[in-house]
Formats: sequence, structure tokens, C-alpha cells
Amino acid sequence: MKRFLYLIVWLAIGAVIGLAAQTWAHIPFWGGFTIALISLFINGIIAEIEDRRPGGFYNPKEPKDRG
Repeated sequence: MKRFLYLIVWLAIGAVIGLAAQTWAHIPFWGGFTIALISLFINGIIAEIEDRRPGGFYNPKEPKDRG
């Protein structure tokens, strides 16, 4: 159920960005919607990679001067 809710939220965000692109950039809704979803997906992958690298959010570096 939690994943379904996430899917609905991301689709809603994509729809809002698609509508904004249709209004301001004069491109078709489905084009803006697709671009928005692809960019959100790629941004999530990049953020996950950065967070898992040494010094990232999930993998902080140990302080060198301990004790």
C-alpha cells in the first residue's frame, strides 16, 4: 500500500509539472509529463548514489581525531 501511495504522489507531481510545461512552454501535456517523470527518476538515482558514497548521508566518514 505504501508503494502505491508513493506512485500516486509521484504521478501527481508529474501531472502538475506537465500542466505547467503545457501552459508556459507550449508543449503537449504528455511530453511535459514524460519529461518530468524521467527527470524525477534520474534525480532520485543520482541522489541515492551520492548518499551512499563515503561522506554521504548514509555513509558518513569517521572523524580522524578520536580520543
